[in-house]
Amino acid sequence: MKTKLEAGMWLDLLTRDEVAAVLKGWQAELVRGVTFRTLPLRTDQAGGFWTMPPAAPAAGFVWSLTRIAVAGNAIVGANDAFSVYFDEIAPSQIIGSGFIRQTTWDPGVLVVNGPRQIIVTGAATGVAGTDVFAALSVVELPVQLAWQLI
Repeated sequence: MKTKLEAGMWLDLLTRDEVAAVLKGWQAELVRGVTFRTLPLRTDQAGGFWTMPPAAPAAGFVWSLTRIAVAGNAIVGANDAFSVYFDEIAPSQIIGSGFIRQTTWDPGVLVVNGPRQIIVTGAATGVAGTDVFAALSVVELPVQLAWQLI
């Protein structure tokens, strides 16, 4: 809807239907509430090391990361450990390291707000050139409901 201002300029405002459509979309997300998701990741091991592609919540959502598990022919029992980082592989961004096979957090302990992302990286002594798989278990909520993680 366009409105002419007395100054001779035009102001483009949302129509009633456009506002209703936007509100309906957000209301649907708020009604949906908490979603429990498992996010599969895959990468190739190269030279004994691997790094998963970054994972992040979609715009308007927040994650509570509750579990990360790694597996594959490249992973051999207690010999292979992995680390978890925010945003980049740097000492200042480390969440934790030395995890074997899997690690868990209670809901609300490790919260990821977009655009922050989680990066999982590790060492592997198993079959060279094979896949490494990871599963991230998250509690996903619309940002407006993030208070429920407390």
